[in-house]
Amino acid sequence: MINIQSKKMLAKLLAKEDLTVVHAGICTASFDPKRRILTLPIWKDISNDIYDLFILHEVSHALFSTQGGNIFTEACMYVNPIHPRAAKRLINIVEDCRIEKLIKIKYPGGRKAFLNGYKELVDRDFFATKSRNINEFNIRPY
Repeated sequence: MINIQSKKMLAKLLAKEDLTVVHAGICTASFDPKRRILTLPIWKDISNDIYDLFILHEVSHALFSTQGGNIFTEACMYVNPIHPRAAKRLINIVEDCRIEKLIKIKYPGGRKAFLNGYKELVDRDFFATKSRNINEFNIRPY
């Protein structure tokens, strides 16, 4: 059983700011950089590792991602002006890797949650990749 209040406090402490932390019936976590709202899912069978993974990932956005969004939009247009949505997906993947590396450096104790949490998510087929060929993934920038 997850203690929602302690996870809310954990997110605020890791972010070193009084983020608004919301729990909702959503499929995954998210962070709104302008309004500083971290939204976490409420799942019946969520493990501590997955919950901590979501918190660490979204807190890392709070700490290390740009708040404006204009730079991100301009980068997408620069990378692929004909298909900016495809460029946005590609840049988002790179950004997620970047911020996760930074949060692991800042909080090395969180590495275990990333390792165990991602393993569990893959085992649950959270990313819907088990029955798909990697060549069919829509991450090409064209």
